[in-house]
Amino acid sequence: MADQLSQLLEQYVFSVAGRIIGDVDEEEQTQLIQLIHAIGSGDPPIAIERALKSIQPIKTEWQQELDKPVNLDSVHLQWRIGIIRQQIRRDELYITRLENALYATQQHYEFGQTLLNNDRRQSIWRCLISQYQQYLRQARESQQLAMDQLVRLSK
Repeated sequence: MADQLSQLLEQYVFSVAGRIIGDVDEEEQTQLIQLIHAIGSGDPPIAIERALKSIQPIKTEWQQELDKPVNLDSVHLQWRIGIIRQQIRRDELYITRLENALYATQQHYEFGQTLLNNDRRQSIWRCLISQYQQYLRQARESQQLAMDQLVRLSK
């Protein structure tokens, strides 16, 4: 049983080594083959350790990309653009809600005008409509400022 396990492990190691060896340049292939030979021939651990140290780490494409220096200005710019886009989306939702609330308030005001001629209630409705209109103007101005800022940053 231990013999079968040993053979399976050896097959696995050689299949992994074969894949790795195929993905590297000739110099690294030679170093890997020497390491495999040192392991397979039962060389002392010192020889195996020496062979391991001679192998330079194998870097894949994505590892090489990660090693490149990061342009922090570009990262910060992309972050700001993302934040501004989120603000524009929030402003759009807020404007939609304010428009709906203003419309409903105007409908209540008009309905109340036809049924009741109460000056105090009409004054309250007019004040509420005025506040919604003011909030709506402010929200649109905020959204426009954010959109202008986004255009400037995107250039």
